[in-house]
Order: sequence, then C-alpha cells, then structure tokens
Amino acid sequence: MLETWVDAGQPAETFWRTTLRVQDRIMRGVTRRLERDFFVRELTAWQTARLVGTAFHAPAKFPSFKEFQTAPAGPARRPDWKAVKGKVLQFVAATGGEVIIK
Repeated sequence: MLETWVDAGQPAETFWRTTLRVQDRIMRGVTRRLERDFFVRELTAWQTARLVGTAFHAPAKFPSFKEFQTAPAGPARRPDWKAVKGKVLQFVAATGGEVIIK
C-alpha cells in the first residue's frame, strides 16, 4: 500500500500518520484527478486529429468523439475486509508484534 501511496504522489511520511479512511479518500481523489487528466489528453488528441483530418482529408468520414473515446474503467472495487485483516495480521506477525484475536 505504501508503494501505491508514493506512486500517487503522496509523501511517504504522511502514510503512517493517516487513517485508512483518510487514505481511501485521498486515493479516490487522486484516481479522479488521473481519470480527468486522461480524458483531457484523449480529447485533445481527438481534436488535433480532427483538425488534421478536416484540413487534408474528408471530414465527413471522421469518427465522433464518443466512438474515439475509450470506455471508462468504472468504479474501483473495494477490497474485502477479510483480505485486509489478513494482511494486517501478517504484517504484525512479521514485525514481531503480538497477534490478539478476539
């Protein structure tokens, strides 16, 4: 998780001082920003291609942006709480901590 946090441009030291809920909110915001940036790049590429197509070729044959646009990825799946709990227990055991299961 720390690697993903740093890949998203967040400082590594803040990873350990934030709760999982705050980390989730920040990562959702980062994901939305990246999707928005990708959409803008895709739209710019389409508009550039359309201008070139209009200037040199048959503009009537150029596809619409909806046909050109890639399908959105959809919402990210939330991890199963049992899998997260298992990873936390493994981490605690690997670092020499005491695992207390109630």
